[in-house]
Amino acid sequence: MKEQRNALSVYIRKANDEKIAENIIKSSIFKNAKSIFCYCSFYSEISTINIIKYALQNNKTVCVPKTIGNGIMTANKILSLDDLEIGNYGILEPNLNCEQTRENAIDLCIIPCLAADKNGHRLGYGGGYYDRFLAKTNAKKAILCYDDRILANVFAESHDIPCDFIFTESQVISI
Repeated sequence: MKEQRNALSVYIRKANDEKIAENIIKSSIFKNAKSIFCYCSFYSEISTINIIKYALQNNKTVCVPKTIGNGIMTANKILSLDDLEIGNYGILEPNLNCEQTRENAIDLCIIPCLAADKNGHRLGYGGGYYDRFLAKTNAKKAILCYDDRILANVFAESHDIPCDFIFTESQVISI
């Protein structure tokens, strides 16, 4: 799945990413959320930069992941994109001045995937960071995924946390 995603042209990825961002920004779950936890996209992942910018411009509390080792990550509040720096795995993370936010203070989690199924399960990178984090929050959970990466089954395991919505370039799937 990663190889297929990496093989997409930059132009197709960019166009699809913009449509996905537009779909989530227009959604009622995004509009109603006061506090958003959103991954910082890396390399060929679906871009979240426009989602994060929009949320900041619209006075939402924006938290992004900070990895602290052993498959654990926290949600740390950023006030601007300037609060981000290169962290573990070469991914943008909040700098040391960004305060940690309680998982239960988050209304919406926006989560990456390599693929997903219509039951709200996602194929991640296998580290378990998101599943461990999502197990601690009651926030709505939204996966960003390309249409052609929606599969019949991603073979979820018992510890995998299903999500409530899938946002693609052409649809919003409510689980």
